[in-house]
Amino acid sequence: MTRRTRLPTPHELAQHARQLAQAFGVLLVESQDILTEHSAVVNGKLVVTGIIKDELTYAVALHEIGHCVAPLGAIQRNVPPTAAQALEQEYEAWRWAEHYALDWSPTMQHAKQFGLNGYEAAARRELELKLKPRQRETLDAFMKRTGRK
Repeated sequence: MTRRTRLPTPHELAQHARQLAQAFGVLLVESQDILTEHSAVVNGKLVVTGIIKDELTYAVALHEIGHCVAPLGAIQRNVPPTAAQALEQEYEAWRWAEHYALDWSPTMQHAKQFGLNGYEAAARRELELKLKPRQRETLDAFMKRTGRK
């Protein structure tokens, strides 16, 4: 991603997230009551997140919007995904966020990596427990494709 000479202000980040949500038909609800539990309702195209006040909360808001609009980022609530599917959905939502962000800072990258780490570990554990070679190959291919291992 091309870096700007001036980083966007918190106000510009919040405004951009709201504009993206509107452009993609997503209702973005910011709440002072939300500190850590951000969520996206894919079919209803609803994102509930904390107040966008810095680059971290901006990245998380874009990530949640990505769950609603990225083709492979959609979380289907009626069918629980496997851990490997959940990992891919998370990765695609983060990829969408990074693509549409005004800028992608080291703080945003850290949030993305932190978020993905738990899903990667769960996917590995799930496959190791099930010991299904085809699923292991799928995860290994995904990890290789995304440059993760």
